[in-house]
Amino acid sequence: MRLRLCAILLILLVELISCVNMVSGKDLAAEYYNLANGYLALKRYEEAIQFYERSLQIDPEQAKASYNLALACLEAGKAARACELIEGLLQKDSHNKELLAFLAYARYLEGQEDVAISLYQKVLELQSEDRPALYNLSLIYWRKKDLISAKTWLDRLLKRNPSDAEALFAYGSLLSEESQVAEAVEYFKQYLQLKPQSEAGYLALAKAYISLEQYLKALDVLEKVLVLNPKLTEAWFLQAQILLTKAEDPDRGYTSLEQAVELGFNDKVALALLLEKVNATKFLDYEKNRIAVFLKKKNLLP
Repeated sequence: MRLRLCAILLILLVELISCVNMVSGKDLAAEYYNLANGYLALKRYEEAIQFYERSLQIDPEQAKASYNLALACLEAGKAARACELIEGLLQKDSHNKELLAFLAYARYLEGQEDVAISLYQKVLELQSEDRPALYNLSLIYWRKKDLISAKTWLDRLLKRNPSDAEALFAYGSLLSEESQVAEAVEYFKQYLQLKPQSEAGYLALAKAYISLEQYLKALDVLEKVLVLNPKLTEAWFLQAQILLTKAEDPDRGYTSLEQAVELGFNDKVALALLLEKVNATKFLDYEKNRIAVFLKKKNLLP
């Protein structure tokens, strides 16, 4: 599909060059606009920007071209230019919810969090229960370390839709960050009912159970996620950690650790801490040495 789209773009460009003098200004602007859309679809943002700008040079009144140019600029890391374009469109349509939301996101990417908050609140003045605005406000406040405000917006979002999976996961993560892990577990469980294939959901729930020292439940969750993805390195490591330091099952623990490392787990700090905890167990010396030798062989000890 990508190769076919590239070929179509090349044909259009050749035809455009060959007949540039045979088309009207608006027709030429439309051709440039279509080429730009093709490059945007291919995620070739610099080329898309180039052709949107050519189109707008011929016909500056194309609102959709300006919007798409702003989108391409944003994707290309040119948030300031994207903001300039959207602000120009807002001068003609100041109550356009889509434009306000776009500008809010662009300002957020620029690090102007308070400006983004103000813009999202304007969106909510136009549509009080706008889902993206509510969710994004919660994320911005979370980033600002204002967890109370972040939860306030998530509460409003979940009141609107108690089955909003993304909001449930975010709320559980916030609660975990506040050390309210038992409450977080319930949100992660609700999330997994809605997203039973979510690896992130299972890992979050397993870590919550580990924090609560409910290791059998954590192992059960990790076994489920490893059925979904047998190559999930973090799950293998967490399983090894429990088996080697809490359940004290050296054979299964070694196998899990071996799987984690062979699949690419290489966090030397975490592995050194694991070995320290293993050495504090009641394992036989040869069992402890087996793990140390394995990690040393893999060059994974600090």
